Amino acid sequence: LVILMHLLDRKLYAEENVMQVTATIAVAYLTYYVAEVVAGTSGIIATLALGWFTKSFASVNDTKLMDNFWVLVENILNTLLFTLGGAVWGTIIANTDNNDRGGHFIGSDWGYLFLLFVLLNVIRFTLFFLFYPITRRLGLKTNIPETIFISFAGLRGAVG
Repeated sequence: LVILMHLLDRKLYAEENVMQVTATIAVAYLTYYVAEVVAGTSGIIATLALGWFTKSFASVNDTKLMDNFWVLVENILNTLLFTLGGAVWGTIIANTDNNDRGGHFIGSDWGYLFLLFVLLNVIRFTLFFLFYPITRRLGLKTNIPETIFISFAGLRGAVG
C-alpha cells in the first residue's frame, strides 16, 4: 500500500486523491483476505499492522478527503450495526414462534426494560464518580458538572 500510495502521489491531479482512498479500501480488504484465507493468520491483526505501517510511511495527497471519507464510512457502518442489532434483539425478545403472547410486549416486559435502563444509568453514574478523582487530575481535568453531563449523556456514537 505504501508503494501504491507513493505512485499515486501526484498532487496536481484530483483523480489521484480518489484513487488513494480507493486503494486504502482495496488493499485493506486484500490484506484481511490474504491473512485469513491464504496464510491462516489473523486478518484483523494484519489489517491493523497495515494501517499502522501506512500511517507511518505513506504520503497522502488530500488528508482531509481521506479523513472525511473514513469518518463517513465509520458513521454509516456504526449506524447499520446498531440498527441490525436492534432488529435482531427485537426479534429475539418478541420471538413469535416460541411464546403465547403473539409477539406483543406485556406490562412486566416494559417494567423490566425500565428497571434495566435505571440500573444501567446507576452503574454508569457510579463508575464515573468512582473515577472522578482520577479524571479530575488527568487530561482535560473534568469538574462535577461535566462529570454529571458525561454520565448522563453516555457514549452514544452515531445512533445518539
